[in-house]
Amino acid sequence: MALRPISPETLKKIAQSMPSSARVYARLQTLAKQPTTDLTDIVDLVRVDAGLAAGVLRLGNSAYFRRGEPVESVHEAINRIGLREVNRIVGMTVSGQLFADKIPLYRLDGETLRQNSLATALAMEFLTKTASEDARMGYTLGLLRTSGRLGLQRIAQTDLANIPSVCPDINLTSASLPKWEHAHFGVTNVEMSALLLAEWGFDTALCSAVNAHLRPTASTGGRLAALLHVACWTADMLGKGLPGEKEQWHVDDGILDQAGISEDAPHRCVLETRSELNRLSSLVQPATAA
Repeated sequence: MALRPISPETLKKIAQSMPSSARVYARLQTLAKQPTTDLTDIVDLVRVDAGLAAGVLRLGNSAYFRRGEPVESVHEAINRIGLREVNRIVGMTVSGQLFADKIPLYRLDGETLRQNSLATALAMEFLTKTASEDARMGYTLGLLRTSGRLGLQRIAQTDLANIPSVCPDINLTSASLPKWEHAHFGVTNVEMSALLLAEWGFDTALCSAVNAHLRPTASTGGRLAALLHVACWTADMLGKGLPGEKEQWHVDDGILDQAGISEDAPHRCVLETRSELNRLSSLVQPATAA
């Protein structure tokens, strides 16, 4: 027996049960669009969440981002890193907090989710640049597109009457997994991702894209949805895909046309994403949610 549709109150409760850094990250996206935003605005925002500030400082002192002597404050870290890299560092910190725990409902561990999140984000960064779209938005979309699985896990932990504690088959196909989710939760994990992004305050374009990326069309999700589809294919090609999704990814002429990229772009994306993932993967460590 399926649950009733998720109420706004339940959705808000689920969103609030997750790390508060997700909302801060959404506000960062808004700030980044404003031409008057400066370093102080970004620093003040990051400092709102203690766990996020600590994560940014840690990454700022990592071998990848560090330049010169160690930094001792968020202000110094962001100043040295530069505003262009802030979205990546904040996003990686948020991802580390969101995917810190296992997701027993899907028999997934946090490391698998973090690696999929990062691989998809890096692929989206490359693809959106290639398609002359907003790379910051693309990176963010790739990073958070699996957050709906966390939301369904929260429901499974609190509403146990008609919900199994674990998905019955880890190898559910791309067709059967949504049916299973809808039968038990009233929504799929993709739909839940879109709902959570909206609740956290992210741009509606991100919500539409994540909601449509499994079967993108010109009228649903637009170019971002098609680019996200290709990014997910890229993650799967790199061995970073998730169970129940492999059959979903088909990079054909229709997807390429909608995404606005050339035929060789997906293969270049695999190479670029692999290289960047190797450089960054050591930075993705479990983080304790604030």
